[in-house]
Amino acid sequence: MSIVRETATLITFAVFFLAPHCQVLAGESNGQESLASWKVLKGEPSRADLFKRIIEARREEDAKLSDGSSKTLGLKGPFTFPKDVGFDDVLGKPRTNSIFGIDISHHTKDGLKIGLLRQQGVRFVYAKATQGVGFKDGKFAGYWKELADLPESKHVFRGAYHFLSSSSPGAAQADSFVRFMKANGGFRPTDLPPVVDLEWDITDKSGRDRWSDSQPDDILRNVLDWVQAVESASQKKPIIYTARSWWRERIGSDEKFAKLNGYKIWIADYSRSARAIEEPGVPGNSKYHLWQFTDGSKLPSVYPSSLDANIYKGSETEFATDFQLKETAKRND
Repeated sequence: MSIVRETATLITFAVFFLAPHCQVLAGESNGQESLASWKVLKGEPSRADLFKRIIEARREEDAKLSDGSSKTLGLKGPFTFPKDVGFDDVLGKPRTNSIFGIDISHHTKDGLKIGLLRQQGVRFVYAKATQGVGFKDGKFAGYWKELADLPESKHVFRGAYHFLSSSSPGAAQADSFVRFMKANGGFRPTDLPPVVDLEWDITDKSGRDRWSDSQPDDILRNVLDWVQAVESASQKKPIIYTARSWWRERIGSDEKFAKLNGYKIWIADYSRSARAIEEPGVPGNSKYHLWQFTDGSKLPSVYPSSLDANIYKGSETEFATDFQLKETAKRND
């Protein structure tokens, strides 16, 4: 994505253990830091641009499906809310244990009717907050507040994610994210865990991945530095978002995926082959908890364009437990 090369200051982990950070991130902003200190992201490639690479990487696997196989897709395209949320065309019966959500950013066009999402089958929303050091998503503050202000009857879970840049140490990016979230009111107990987005770091649609300048172990160190620091500050264990196609291109070894053990995985896989059996490709065949299966979902009465769609497979109680929302399990069942 298009990121101005930041000059990062090395920041020690001690910052994240200071009581003021922990208290404010978990509660409300103390108003001491202005949101104007962050630069607004502009012009970087959208997720749809990035995931053309995923589609290309899975083309060979998709070719194994016959031309008529689209009739057997479990999560067919375009996926339409709320119809495809409630009914499984493959099995010909109502869906069970499937919870759907979307993710949004400043690339999301104006006109998204957040207050109508729940009635369309959307149960959670992740919004992009920051990227690198000192860069913010210009629409995040509005999304974050609007989601928080929804009445109980329209409630959807909200979460925030950070795009990990190759241009700064993971600890410095974690500090930037923590400070930004604090300035936006922090996390509530009913909010989803923070997410770090690990994928192609490019400056334009056809650009080279800037992670190619880093050794695999150094990339993983940055990821672990970020999640460990944010966990200390937020008291919630972060989730790691990535794609097997990026992982194999940049890290190479599926065995190295074990270094992320202990953190839940949000996997991206748009391929027809994965959607046909409702099972995405994960490095080392590891377990995933969220699956982003398309960037082309439709919400006809809520949004004029397409959106990323994600699925969690499990019950309401399991969702609440996996995403550290135990106190909400009874309310949702």
